[in-house]
Amino acid sequence: MMNKNHWLALGACIAVVTVGFLYFQNQPPKSTGVAVVDLEEVARVLGRDKEIAASLQQRKVQLSEQLITAQQQVNKELAQLRANLGPNPTQQAANELQQKAAQYQQQLVGMQNQATSQLSEHGLEVMREFRESARPVAVDVAHERGFATVLTRNDGVLFAFDETCDITQEVIARMKAQAPPTTPAAASAPAVAEQPAANPVIQASATSPASAQ
Repeated sequence: MMNKNHWLALGACIAVVTVGFLYFQNQPPKSTGVAVVDLEEVARVLGRDKEIAASLQQRKVQLSEQLITAQQQVNKELAQLRANLGPNPTQQAANELQQKAAQYQQQLVGMQNQATSQLSEHGLEVMREFRESARPVAVDVAHERGFATVLTRNDGVLFAFDETCDITQEVIARMKAQAPPTTPAAASAPAVAEQPAANPVIQASATSPASAQ
C-alpha cells in the first residue's frame, strides 16, 4: 500500500499536469497558413493605379523636355561651328566638325539611356511606395484571419490557391477606411495620365545632331 507521502506526490503530479493542460487550452491559437492579396486590384479600386500612371507621365514629360532642350542646344552649337568655318572650310576643319558632331551624338545617346533608366527607377519607386502602404494593412488583416504569411497574386509564383485565403476585399475596405478625405484638387490630378504621351522619352532625340550637318 502507498503511504501518505506517495499519495501526496501523486496528487501533486496530477495537479501540475492539469494546470499545464488548462494553460495550453487557454492560449490563443497560433497563426498558420498563407493569405493571398491582389495588389493590382487594390490599386485599381482605390484609384492608386491612376495616380501611379499620372506620376509616370509627369516624369516622362520632364525627362523628354530635358532631352529636347539638349538636342536643340547641340544643333545650335553645331550650326555656329559650321558658320564659323565659312563657305570653303579646309578638309581638316570639316573633319574636326564631323568628330564634334559625333561626340555630341554620343552624349545625347547617353542622356537618352540615362533618362530611360531614371523613368524605370521612378516607376519602381512609386510602386514600392504603394506596396509599402498596403503591407501593414494586409499583414493586420491576415493575422486577424489567422494567417501567418501573406503572398501577392502579382509576383508570378502562385499557380493555384484556395479562394478562402484571398484577403483582397478586406484589404481594400480597410485602406478605404484609413484614406484621408479626397479634395477636388487631388481628385483631378489623375487626369494628367489621360493626356497624350507627347514627347516620349525614347523618341525625344529623334533628330540626331548629325542631321544638322
